[in-house]
Amino acid sequence: RGFQFNAEGKPKPAIGPTIDLLRSDPHTTDWQMALWFVTPTSWLGGIRPVDLLDDDPDAVINTARREVSDLAG
Repeated sequence: RGFQFNAEGKPKPAIGPTIDLLRSDPHTTDWQMALWFVTPTSWLGGIRPVDLLDDDPDAVINTARREVSDLAG
């Protein structure tokens, strides 16, 4: 199942901005990005970003922004 796509087969709105943010860390691989979406995070109260792509896409984008900022230190 392609969690990143909507019913019409197009990327969900949060996917592009989230990937752009995660890619801004030069050490993040494609596999790490894929895992990021399906791994629970404390920024979302233990929820996986993939579970909020439809209901709260802004939370997914903001979480990626926070995590990248934390990595940048």
